Amino acid sequence: MKKPNLPLGLYPLLGRYSGWGGGDLGAHKAGFFSLFAADNNKHAIKCFRRNFPNHPIFEADVSLMSAKETLGLAKVPTGKGFVYMTSSPCQGASKAGKFDPYNPLNQLMLNEPWFISQLKPTAFVFENVPGINQGKMKTLKAMLVNEIDQWLGDYNVFEIVLDANDFGGVPQHRKRYLLIGVKKSLGVNPFVPEEAAFKLAVKDVLPEVEGLRYGYWDKHFRDASRPSPTLTKTEGIKKVVNGEIIRLTIEDVLKLCGFPADWKYEGSRNQVYQRAGNSIMPPFAEAIFKMLYTILQKAGVETCTREELEAITTETVPLSLKWVQNLDLDIPDAA
Repeated sequence: MKKPNLPLGLYPLLGRYSGWGGGDLGAHKAGFFSLFAADNNKHAIKCFRRNFPNHPIFEADVSLMSAKETLGLAKVPTGKGFVYMTSSPCQGASKAGKFDPYNPLNQLMLNEPWFISQLKPTAFVFENVPGINQGKMKTLKAMLVNEIDQWLGDYNVFEIVLDANDFGGVPQHRKRYLLIGVKKSLGVNPFVPEEAAFKLAVKDVLPEVEGLRYGYWDKHFRDASRPSPTLTKTEGIKKVVNGEIIRLTIEDVLKLCGFPADWKYEGSRNQVYQRAGNSIMPPFAEAIFKMLYTILQKAGVETCTREELEAITTETVPLSLKWVQNLDLDIPDAA
């Protein structure tokens, strides 16, 4: 994939539950550089490596990775700040799932504030579905707030729900719940990213399409002059072309999610749908990380050179290919 035109100074990025890298792509375009990514889905990892061959992704049960192990594998330059990104599984809080506050996977989300307190990033982005604010999921939200209060007292934490369509490049209504935190010692606060002047509709990326059909027996219709409904990890939306209802192609799905034309994918149609449906939309991530870049610059956080960071990943990419979880590694404490 073509390298984005990055700023001269870059901030290191560490991520868990990375999927196939939609969030990393957006962050890269905003001036961040992935030193560490991790996931336990083999298909997602294969796609990540195809698109980011010069960035490491570790195949791991992320819930078992300690902060010390994460920092040891990432090799963040001594004394430099870094940002952490997490998008833990959302099945319990997703309306596309069972909307179950007691889904065991929810514990992965609840563990994140404690993990952040151990990792000690300069700033962090926590992304999940907006269902956590609704109905019976408010029980889960209350537990999450309690974890934040207990573990993240050193951070200014900003909570907000945003729609990816508002920030350019994503012709799809896709609301996401975000926690954005910045160390209080920096003396700066997160703020809402700047919305795009022009918001895309379906017709802007699929000009031949008249509209979309979705819902039971495709009974709902949305004109192509509007953004698409939220695409999930299953084929719930079809397109209407010349009056005929037909399946979206994989290329259609990627366009509706804001992925570039040179994005590389592999595997079955269902696998690609799952990756796209679970992914952070790249233009949305770019808007969030541009805001963070501005904050870190304002606070005087020193950047790294691309050469400095590429020297690290030259060593860690081969390590990620042969690394085995739970191996008794001698990992030094982070500086």
